[in-house]
Amino acid sequence: MVTANTNGVKVSVETFYQEEYSGLAGGEHVFAYRITIENFSTVPVKLLRRHWHIFDSTNTWREVEGEGTA
Repeated sequence: MVTANTNGVKVSVETFYQEEYSGLAGGEHVFAYRITIENFSTVPVKLLRRHWHIFDSTNTWREVEGEGTA
């Protein structure tokens, strides 16, 4: 698990290998991610946008961004 804390907000990322969706013979590996956001500050926070950089084992990266959830 990877965790970062900023201004009392803790963001953690867990990665799960999805063997049932992976095509090992074709070299395809599928992963799922669980993002947990915890507010330890004294003020309310709201996720407005998200922006992730995802790197794979060949050092190829992909960018995911968009609106947060309500």
